[in-house]
Formats: sequence, C-alpha cells, structure tokens
Amino acid sequence: MNSTTPTTAAPLLSDLHALSTAKLQSFWHSIYTTYTPTQIEFFGSQAVQYTFFLLPAFFYTLLDLLFPAFSARHKIQGAKRQPTGREIVKAAKGSLGNMGIVTALLAGKFWWEQQGGGGGRTMFRIEEELPTVREVLGGFMFAAAVREVTFYYLHRAFHHPRLYPHIHKLHHTFPVPTAFAAEYCTLTEHAFANVLPVILGHIILHSHIVSAWVYIAHEVFHAVADHSGYDFFKLPHPTKWHDAHHERFRVSYGVYGVLDWVHGTHKVRDKKKKAL
Repeated sequence: MNSTTPTTAAPLLSDLHALSTAKLQSFWHSIYTTYTPTQIEFFGSQAVQYTFFLLPAFFYTLLDLLFPAFSARHKIQGAKRQPTGREIVKAAKGSLGNMGIVTALLAGKFWWEQQGGGGGRTMFRIEEELPTVREVLGGFMFAAAVREVTFYYLHRAFHHPRLYPHIHKLHHTFPVPTAFAAEYCTLTEHAFANVLPVILGHIILHSHIVSAWVYIAHEVFHAVADHSGYDFFKLPHPTKWHDAHHERFRVSYGVYGVLDWVHGTHKVRDKKKKAL
C-alpha cells in the first residue's frame, strides 16, 4: 500500500501543477490583453508595493493591540521600550508619505506616457507569457546580490557624521522599531536606499515584470518584518538582525548579512553609539 502511494500521487501532483499554471497564465493573459504595458507597470507595481506594506504592517500592529501577552513574549526588546500609539501613527504617516510621493512622481510619468511620451517603453519586460520559474529564481538571486551591495554601502555611508544628521537620523528616531516605521525616513534616503536598490537588479536585467513583482513583494515584506520588533516570520535571517542595528547603531548595515560578515560589522565592537 505504502509503496504504491508515491506512484499514484505523482501524476495527481503533476496535474494540479499543470492546472494551477494554466490558470495563472490565463489570468495573466486577461491582464495583458486588457491593459497597456504602461498601465500594467504603474498600477500593478503600486498594488504590489502597498499590499505587501500595509497588510503585514497592520498584522504586526494588531498583534500589539489584540494579543498583548503574546506580543510581550515575542518582542525582541523590552515592553517598556516599545513605541507609543502616537509614535506608531507618526511612523505610519511618515512611511506612507514617502510612498505617496514616489507614487505621485510615477503617476506623473504615467500621465506623460499616456499622452504619447516615452514611446511606450517600460522599466521591466511585459510579455504575454509568464516568466519561467528558472527566470524568477535567477532574477531573484541577482537582484538580491545587487540589493545587498548597494544597500550596505549606501546605508553605511549614511552613518558618516557629515551625512547622518541630514539623511539618516530621522529613521533612527525609533531605537525600538515598529512595522510602520519601515519606510520612515527622509525622502533622500527613501529614494536611494529603499527604492533604488530593490528595483535596480531587475532594471539591469530588464526582467519580466512578474519576476520583478515577486522580488519587490518579498523585499517590502522583508522591510516591514525587519522593523516589526517580533522574533518570527522572517527570512533569510531573524528579525533581530536589523533590530540590533536600531538598538546598537553600528552593526547589521546590510540586508542579508553577507557584507556585514566581510567587513566585520556583524557584531558589536563597543557600546558607544557614534557614526562609523
């Protein structure tokens, strides 16, 4: 009985995979044939960004409000240090303000394109066929490498004494981070550290837009989880990795920890909080 189960299950799994792939392709085909490439890029990208920011941010915040005992057990830093409700609202306004400004700028670009500007060119490839799994995974790995390099060195540069007060200090007004503070920073930091490193790899590759959306969704969720203050739901490393940066200041500059390990910034060398 047990020996034949894998044999009978394999065709079923294969059929389910083929059916789900066909449904996804059909859904994408309806989008592709209904909207223009510039409409797909603008509206789809905004939907991905706001969905994967707002849903997890509200989830983590509601945990604080509805399940305080559970929250206290899983918060990385002590309950007495957690941000107040007013501070969380402030963080949400700041983050959504930055996102809104970027959306407004892209909306201007979209309007210009709708008037015939730009020749219909898009940042990402928009084709009738969905990308293969191989393309999605390959693009993900390349984008992750680009993100790690660009974010690490930009982030560390923003901690330089001449730059820190003007660019990065605002973000560090939350020594105990909260989910809604993921994008709470100056507009300069948001553009060069939050937005550009995430999309640059896929722009270089001129990836299929769905491949880019997969990575963008991961990274937006990644940022929210990093700032949630909780010790779960986080890959590729625990949330405490970035939480330690907010608490100790001169560690964990990168996204994935690779360049922190290379440069020795993966651990605290002293307890003084100063730039670099």
